[in-house]
Amino acid sequence: MNKKLLVYISDNQFTKLFWETVVEFGFDVFLSGDKDELEEQIRSESYDYLLIKSKSSKEYVDLIEQFKQKNLLSVVRFFTAEEELLFGNFDDELQIDLLKDNFNLVKTILSGEVATSKKQRSEIAYLTEQICQSMYLSKEKTVVALAAAHVHDLSAYLVNTESPLFQKSDFIRITMEFLKPFNYSPVVLQVLKQMYMKLEDIHDNTYSIISQIVTVVSIYCQCKFKKKKYLNTEFSILKEYLSSQTKAFAEPFILGNLLEIVSKDIVKHITEGERCTVTLFAQDDGKYDDVIESLEQNGFSVFRTELFEELIEFKQTGKMEILVIAGESTAVDTVDLVNDILETGLDLITLPSYLISESVSVYQLSGLYQKGLEDIIDVSTETETFMIKMLRSKQRILESPLRQIKILNSTGTFGTLSSMSLIDLLQTMRGSGKQNLVSVTSEKHQLSIYVDNGIILHAECDEKTGVEQIYAALKWQEGVWCIESIAKDQMPSNEINKPIDMILLEGCHQLDESAIGIHK
Repeated sequence: MNKKLLVYISDNQFTKLFWETVVEFGFDVFLSGDKDELEEQIRSESYDYLLIKSKSSKEYVDLIEQFKQKNLLSVVRFFTAEEELLFGNFDDELQIDLLKDNFNLVKTILSGEVATSKKQRSEIAYLTEQICQSMYLSKEKTVVALAAAHVHDLSAYLVNTESPLFQKSDFIRITMEFLKPFNYSPVVLQVLKQMYMKLEDIHDNTYSIISQIVTVVSIYCQCKFKKKKYLNTEFSILKEYLSSQTKAFAEPFILGNLLEIVSKDIVKHITEGERCTVTLFAQDDGKYDDVIESLEQNGFSVFRTELFEELIEFKQTGKMEILVIAGESTAVDTVDLVNDILETGLDLITLPSYLISESVSVYQLSGLYQKGLEDIIDVSTETETFMIKMLRSKQRILESPLRQIKILNSTGTFGTLSSMSLIDLLQTMRGSGKQNLVSVTSEKHQLSIYVDNGIILHAECDEKTGVEQIYAALKWQEGVWCIESIAKDQMPSNEINKPIDMILLEGCHQLDESAIGIHK
């Protein structure tokens, strides 16, 4: 059965070549130059494709929504010249067929006794797509990978998964047999065939990278380290376990990409639940109870005081990440209050500080900006503005390197180079009094740094040793790092034996020299 194509060209100008080409492709074409006629076709007929000649899609929003409601799996495209369709990737057969295959498959499953794990399959598909994007795979390969991720484990719901008679490869084989009656995509079946296949046994490399990706993600989602359970587990244990499970089936850099994605999600998950501490310097008379309630609802822990001694104590004990000062009833008294706070030794320039007031105009207090206040806000009329500014300050604090270390320590001392660079990471280990192994994975590289009480003793990367390996790694912007404590007798020979500060100083100098060379 031919696919149906609906084409709208407002000026009704199309070439004979265009018409002959779409017919030759096997399409049943309805060509219209009238918008009312187009709307009537959408209401009365179903189409596989809708092509609209226009530079902008804005005026067609309602029409497209109407079309998609009736033609759920159909494609809408805008074009400005016929050449875009004649010589571009017009058909998209693979993507459309995969979507329809999946749609029919889901209907069959839902109508029978097979029950699927929606949460697990969603996680596998999500991670698969993230890895494809991180590796800049083509749109075609990404769609194939997503299809394989969604269907690869269907057999787990058709046979007893606890049976010792079945290996992972057996489940894949059963899935393939289940899919064949649906005339499922041979490309996806080839991907499934190569899953859990040893690298040396793979001879067709066209889609082997996809098989490796889905295999690694599948192993990760099935392993005992579920997200909620390994937040407080050493990240190195997770990494070591997955490495042992995947090394026969996939290249190491695929696991590296997965670990970076997973660690970012964990850090994001923890950060979203992390609270930021606010000290409200105000009298306990109920005047700002609504402000306190709003702050607490938005992820802040609020400590209220009207004593200067407690103000100093809160700063020293870490209870003050943001300072909010409630102004007095007059401008003069408010200025005196801010000056008194400054005399306690608090630096309002480095400490995010806000002055809120309900009785004195912001204009009368504008001179206080010179004292270091981040903003002065009338909370009687600008409560929403105040909260937006507070949330921005919270985000800056949670993203700061020192706060990231605090957060990441709770996850087993691991993280990503995008959230904390190797330079910032090593700086936090100066004079720690401990022996640590710092492991960093970036693309296909694996760096190990041995640190003893702030002294770097040894470094190795890709079977090469020496301080030069650290200098090269300082350029890395993407990757995963983890820190683990090790015993004194596990430390290797100290062929470097230099303080962290000295190595970072030379490394940053080399980075500067490299940057100058690039811009010459």
